[in-house]
Amino acid sequence: MTELTNEISEKTAITFENKEKLSNKEATTTITPDAQKNVEIVKGLVEKSNMPLSRSLPEITTTSKLEDDLNVNFQDTIDKLVETVNQNSEISGINDNSQASISTIEKLKLRKSINQLIGRYWNKGILIGGSDFENYVVKVEILLDTEGNIIGNVRPISPIVPYGRYAIAFREASNAIKAVGKIPIPSEKYKKGLKLKLTFDPALGIGFD
Repeated sequence: MTELTNEISEKTAITFENKEKLSNKEATTTITPDAQKNVEIVKGLVEKSNMPLSRSLPEITTTSKLEDDLNVNFQDTIDKLVETVNQNSEISGINDNSQASISTIEKLKLRKSINQLIGRYWNKGILIGGSDFENYVVKVEILLDTEGNIIGNVRPISPIVPYGRYAIAFREASNAIKAVGKIPIPSEKYKKGLKLKLTFDPALGIGFD
């Protein structure tokens, strides 16, 4: 009886040991994802990422281009300065050629011509009505071309800013000069024109320096 019991115990132990080994083998050789049998393991695909498009870089101005632009601008500035100097030289030429070459006889002829031409348009009566009209003497400057045509505006010299009754005297002198428009001069002598400074004196008439 004792031998039979021992034999049963040994068989039971061997059977349990075999089951345990089999169980361990299954656990180590079979992979069941998420505790499910016969489930195919799918490998995930890695998506390829495209490289970002390269941005077009702004055009970079080269040093040589900058130098060319600077040279052009500098040359334009020089040209404008030269043009201004030439214009000033022409005006200066008119000024330099005016008074020095006028002889005494020419002055007398011009004085007579000016009084005859401008005097007929000069309304000095508006000043003579005052008790001190002889005080309102104005001096102006005009430019003539080679033909004696008046160039530009009449410029006040004395007073340089006419006021009160002086403003009236200057207005009447300017109106008379504009009405004439031209004072005959010998064009062959004054090839660059002539500058005249005229004096409008209500008591003595019109003269020039």
